Amino acid sequence: MIRDHDVVFTDDLRHLNAGGEFCLLRLGTIAGPAYWLKAVGRPNAHEFGVTAYLAAVCPEYLPPILAIRADWRAWLMEEYGISLHSSSSLEHFKRAAFNLANLQRRLIGRSADLLDAGCGDHRIGVLRAHIDNLIEYLDYAMSQQTSTKVPPVSASRLNKIGHLLHETCSAMEDLNIPDSLLHNDISPGSILTNGLDCVFTDWCEAYVGNPFITQEQLCVHASRKSESSQHWSSALKAVYRSVWSKDLSEHQVERALQLAPLLSVLSYLHGRGDWLETSRRTQPAFLSYSRSLARHMDRIANSAELREALCQLN
Repeated sequence: MIRDHDVVFTDDLRHLNAGGEFCLLRLGTIAGPAYWLKAVGRPNAHEFGVTAYLAAVCPEYLPPILAIRADWRAWLMEEYGISLHSSSSLEHFKRAAFNLANLQRRLIGRSADLLDAGCGDHRIGVLRAHIDNLIEYLDYAMSQQTSTKVPPVSASRLNKIGHLLHETCSAMEDLNIPDSLLHNDISPGSILTNGLDCVFTDWCEAYVGNPFITQEQLCVHASRKSESSQHWSSALKAVYRSVWSKDLSEHQVERALQLAPLLSVLSYLHGRGDWLETSRRTQPAFLSYSRSLARHMDRIANSAELREALCQLN
């Protein structure tokens, strides 16, 4: 055992991730919560700045952070319940949607600070500027398909999806929804619950952009937790809608919820915007992943909900 003031550490020491510039360490204690030490380096060094900024501005939405050391790009956190990977409670996910919306509302008007802290730029204009290159890459990815289980998406269809992405970006911009924080890795594993409340962790894929993109990604993940996927998705959207109705009109909220699915896939594909210039673009696993995103966009592009949103806005 190791004793530090009033905290007595046990020999329950778990090194979950380690490398030359990375560390994720869990420190067990005899009484009270365990502690987590996380340190980050290239290419994810920006996660330190984002986490430090959020801990200073809105600490209630993160696990309790007890210490930060900038020269290590490290921080010490108090363990906070369980991840939503281990939860099948709709109420837990509704609380996550509620807290996500309130966190994003809190950060309206702080885009410059978030970008300075290390967030990537996923504002609609930036995403739109990369659509044509991404569609060209998806066409290449489809040409590399060897499986015959599903047909590749044709070049002509990809071009139509590209035009629809441009149209959807313009429609979303016309809604004048303020930019805020995005968590582009909002899987249940990055949401922690203590049974009553939820916090968010793992901010490596943090961006600035349209907040409804992250809500859509949360709904997709949450809907996989239940056979009543449509019910779960509707319940989370109702919570998110109720929070944003304090700032936005019913028209803005409803149209944004309809437009967000296609843009959420675009946001996933774009990532931090650097992979098109690296060897990652030709890796078989990433090519397969990109093809799956293209097929998902194709399904969304064919949805009546998206067509209705674009028609109403036009």
